[in-house]
Amino acid sequence: MHGWKTKEGLRWMSQARTGMSGLGVTFAAALLAALLLMPGSIYAQEPDPEPTQDPTTCPHGQGYWRTHSSYGPAPYDATWAEIGEDTEFYTSGQSYHAVLWTPPAGNAYYILAAKVIAAELNLLVTGAEPSAAYTAAVELLATYGPDTPELHAPSDVALRTEFTQLAGYLGMEQENADASEGCPPEASEEDVEQDIEKEVEQDVEENDEENDEENTTDEDIAEENTDTENMAEGETLLSLNSSLDAEQTSNAQLRAVAGPTEPTTLAPGAPLLFMPTLNTD
Repeated sequence: MHGWKTKEGLRWMSQARTGMSGLGVTFAAALLAALLLMPGSIYAQEPDPEPTQDPTTCPHGQGYWRTHSSYGPAPYDATWAEIGEDTEFYTSGQSYHAVLWTPPAGNAYYILAAKVIAAELNLLVTGAEPSAAYTAAVELLATYGPDTPELHAPSDVALRTEFTQLAGYLGMEQENADASEGCPPEASEEDVEQDIEKEVEQDVEENDEENDEENTTDEDIAEENTDTENMAEGETLLSLNSSLDAEQTSNAQLRAVAGPTEPTTLAPGAPLLFMPTLNTD
């Protein structure tokens, strides 16, 4: 019998067929993978597109609304026209724009007010319904003003805590809206506060420089006026001295023309021009 017909030969042939079959499966899988990954292939699977959002309907943080009003410096967002930057903000005694640009400095009123202004403008942009946190915040701002003592740090009374907690809720609502709508992230609260402080410091420096220039101008004017007055007084004194010198010169000339003056004597028996009054008492 030939070797391939033996039991060992048949076993070897069976293993060889199995191995060839495995190689075929592996080759087919590799070929399929190549077809799927090949650019432009009809078998290639396009990735699911990431959700995008129209930028004009994206909510924004307080930093955006602060700089995109009619006062600039960023391009104007027409959403402001529906409220008005100069409209008085509840009980603050300030405009919306002024409140946004006021550094909180630990005052819970301004911390919450900035969030409410951003939320109010975002509601106009997105068309969403006001949240419970927004409604509660508006009621507080309409009741209390920025001068309320309990709202100033380091106060930890319940009222200030309520203000700061609502500000936190509104901030989280904005972040969640950004994430769900596929909008770009806004600047962090720390960055916003630093920008405000820089703007305020810059304004203070500019005002100081203007005041220094005004003071310098006033001093220069005062010095010029003093110099002018001194010059006028000097000219007056010179004029008087010249007049005195002229008079003295004129008198000297007259004396020179008249010659020496001799004392006048009366002849004996000459009548007097006047008679003294004698006291007969």
